[in-house]
Formats: sequence, structure tokens, C-alpha cells
Amino acid sequence: MTKRFAAASALLGCVALACAAPVEAKDFTYTTWVAPAETTVIAGMAPFFKRVEAETGGEISAKIFTAGQLAGQPATLTAVRDRVADSGFVLEGVTPKETPVNALTADFQFLNLDPMVAVIAKMELSLFKCPECQAEYKKYNVFNLGGHSIDNNFLMCTRELKSMDDIAKLRIRAPLRAYRDVTTWFGATPVYTTFPEMVPALQTGQAHCTIGNTSWMTAYGLKDMMKSIVTARYIGALPCHATFTVNRDAWKELSPKVKQAVLRNLPKMMIDATAYNSQQGKTGLEAGLASGVKVVDLGPAFTKKWDEFIAGEPERIIKAAEASGVKRDVAQRLLADYGQLYKKWEAIVKAAGGDNDKLGKSIWEQIYSKVNP
Repeated sequence: MTKRFAAASALLGCVALACAAPVEAKDFTYTTWVAPAETTVIAGMAPFFKRVEAETGGEISAKIFTAGQLAGQPATLTAVRDRVADSGFVLEGVTPKETPVNALTADFQFLNLDPMVAVIAKMELSLFKCPECQAEYKKYNVFNLGGHSIDNNFLMCTRELKSMDDIAKLRIRAPLRAYRDVTTWFGATPVYTTFPEMVPALQTGQAHCTIGNTSWMTAYGLKDMMKSIVTARYIGALPCHATFTVNRDAWKELSPKVKQAVLRNLPKMMIDATAYNSQQGKTGLEAGLASGVKVVDLGPAFTKKWDEFIAGEPERIIKAAEASGVKRDVAQRLLADYGQLYKKWEAIVKAAGGDNDKLGKSIWEQIYSKVNP
């Protein structure tokens, strides 16, 4: 074989095999305002991206920026729009002016007694039953793809509570509408802080309490600050349908192989992050009790007043939506649709019987196999 023929043969072989060169990884960034050890990172997005990287042979290389390095909680939506990051955790309830319909869906907490049911129902609502939600995100050149839910939210205080009357003397961190309304319902003063500002606010006395998840006892050290927690009544779980929000141009740059891997892995991300958060809630409560936090019973007067608040939530939700510019019929429709989806997924989750693979298959078949951003 001549050197010229050998060289030509090598070239033809290289073309036939596409030179067998390793695929250059596509950099893909994700921004979140939560801490590196928080559930959405360690049980949600980090393992999710690793699975996608593995399934695509390293065709995508994801980098996660935590603790607001790139954007704080309220600014994440515009950060993803402006492609400060390709994707990010957009908490829909903190952008009521920018995305009032999406914020409305964060208001359905009074229904959310089961976090797993809630997040799946909310994903289906946002993707298939809420064209207004998608239209709002489209204005920012983004779309939501994946969600998770934190566990039920309790009143946790740095002061000892002995009766319902003690609540009226307190300043309560209440970043969402439902939290603010229940705070004023009991005569207390609502305080707004972003998530990263929560711990300093509790340390300095800017806030005496927060309404939140017991996983924060360990994740943010609240077990060393809190003295009381009320568990007899609580605000339901807070499912987020925009934990994984993606810039549309960034999505277009991904190959079909990567896009399909992303979609196939989202059911597991949703299940794992939500289940882990619920487990961390139990662990956090145990850690808090071990550190001296006391579960307090504020008596029948408290439970009666709380139940009266919950009974009025549907109308408050509608009025809050109208005040944000959402039409009443839209708000009513979404609340009704969510209630139906919640019942649907409640039955499916129950039928899965704790088999997350079976549940993930149902989520894929009924939601993500139909998604085409």
C-alpha cells in the first residue's frame, strides 16, 4: 500500500466514522438562590444534570450556581431571560407583577396536604391547563419545565408561645400572599424578606417567626434559633412548577438527544426532590425537638380561628388574583382545574403505593411524553 493510498484510506475511514472524535460538551448553566446543601440542589438538579450528562455521553456539561451568586430570588426570572444563566429556579409566587397568573397558582396551598400530589398536579396545570401561564413566561423568552415541592409549612418562632393571643405580638416572616393574610388574620405583623435574608432577620429580631418547612431546622440552622413550633394547623405544601425554568434560545441550542434526555429525567427529579424534602422535614423536626424546640398546643380557639381562615381562602385567592390583574373567570377556572387535577393525581400516587418508578412512568406518560417546548 502506498503512503498516498494509505492516507486516502485513513481519510475515508475518518469520514465514514465521523472521525470518531469525542463530542464537545455544550456548557449549560443553572442559577438558584438556595444554599448548596438545599434539597433542590442535592436531591434535585445536581443528580438530574448528572444523569442527563451520562445518558448523552457528555454532550452537555451543566454548572450550577447556588446561593444567589448570579441572581437573587426575585431577579432569577429576568436573569434567565437575559441569559445570565441558561436556566434557573424561578419561584412563581415572588413575581406577582411580572407573572400574575403563575403567581396565582402558588396561592393554592390550602389544598396541598400531600406535597407529591401537589407538585405533579401543578406541573400538569401549568403545562397543559394554563395557557396564560405559558404566555407570561413567553414574554420573558423562557418556559418552565420541571418542579418540586417543599413539605407542609408551619409557624416556627424564636419566642415561646403559650396561647393564641401571643401571636398578635409577633412579627412573622411572610413572603407570600397566603402567609401575609394568615399573619394579619391572627393580628400579627407580616414581614417581607427574601429567602437568603430569612436567617439574619430571625437573628436580629426583624422577624420573630417564619412560616416555613421544618427541613430548615437543619438546612439553615433554625433548630438553634427557634423555641416554638405550631403543628396542629398549618399552611399546605408549596409546589413549584418553575424549579427548572429554561431560556428559549438556550433550549434551541441543545441537540434532540439532549432535549429528550432532559424530558425523560424530569419525572425522577420531581419525585426525588419532593420525597427528599418531605424526609428532611421529618428529620428537621426531630433535630429541632432534640435541640429544645417545643411543639405548642394553642388550644381550640386557635384551631377554630385557623379553620375559619382556611374556609375563606378560595375567595381571598380570587380577589388577590383580580387585584394583580387576573380576570376573575380565569382565576376561578384555574382553581377548579387544579382541584380536579389534585384529586386525579391523589388517586395515581395512592395506586403507586410508594413505588417511585411506577409513579415516574405515570408522570412520563401523562405529562412529559406530551411536552414539546
